[in-house]
Amino acid sequence: MKTTLLFLLILLIISSGIPRIGAAEYEAGTQIALPEGALARLGKGNAKMATFSPDGGLLAVAGSIGVWLYDVQSYKEVSLFTGHTKHVACVAFSPDGKILASGSTDGTILLFSSVWKE
Repeated sequence: MKTTLLFLLILLIISSGIPRIGAAEYEAGTQIALPEGALARLGKGNAKMATFSPDGGLLAVAGSIGVWLYDVQSYKEVSLFTGHTKHVACVAFSPDGKILASGSTDGTILLFSSVWKE
């Protein structure tokens, strides 16, 4: 009983000094805890690779959750593509920009048509 109370007291003391950032305060493009000169935070999870669309208007970021698609001008999330069972290791646009391909460490390749343009 004393051990449990001591543990809870220590946990309370430690946690009271840790700043909390709620989900509502975290949005794409936030400036919270960014290095000096950084404009936005892209992707969530571990990013493995990023590539621009042929017209330069979109940025695809491959990561542990899936493929995040961002508008380059606004830094806003356009879409999140999922379906792999492990980390997405690579991502590429077709030359015409209408298809996005992603490859995963699970051994699969997924193709996404230009659903982001609808």
